[in-house]
Amino acid sequence: ARTDQTVWRFERGKAGRVVATIPEPPVGLASDSEPLWVLTWTGGNSSGGRVYKVNPNDGDLASSENLGAWPEALTASRGKVFVAHVRGGKVSVVDQVTLAIDTIRLPGASLWAITGNDRMVYAAGRIDEDNTKGVALAIDPQSNREVARVEVNQRIAAIAADEKTVVFVGENGAIWSASPTTLELTGVGRLEAGPFRPSSILIEGNRLIVVAQQ
Repeated sequence: ARTDQTVWRFERGKAGRVVATIPEPPVGLASDSEPLWVLTWTGGNSSGGRVYKVNPNDGDLASSENLGAWPEALTASRGKVFVAHVRGGKVSVVDQVTLAIDTIRLPGASLWAITGNDRMVYAAGRIDEDNTKGVALAIDPQSNREVARVEVNQRIAAIAADEKTVVFVGENGAIWSASPTTLELTGVGRLEAGPFRPSSILIEGNRLIVVAQQ
């Protein structure tokens, strides 16, 4: 939680326990196995941030250097942690062993969400400051290169992927599905639940679970 800066572990049939206390306000959590990866904002604001490597067994911490302005979301894949930035037109790439930072330059992209599957990493958001121009990008996690891009008519607030499809949800409720290799759009719809602000989504089988703030 951002308030007490702790990471909790919950197991079925057991009481929750604190795994670690993070020295800076967390804004995101990811894991593709062990360890856990926590994205923070240094100083409690978006002017900078770090990735913390958390051992879930003993709470041991290690951190990257400062990633730069407005890191917003992270995902872990293939020995790397990928961090989407709202500012700077980039994705930061943190090596899971050395915590060294590489940078994928994506000019014009303001990225609010990121996810991945076994083959690709996908980042999404908007073009520059224009909320009427949403964008989703596919990144090859081996080469750290952009390999596909698609634009839509509103900022993308959340994205999820499995091996069959990529799904992204716009800030005004539009839902798109796309090819996981080319990002060619394969469907578009809208959740008719009244105004809502999507914060995250999850693909579970043939269902899409949308977490909304209102």
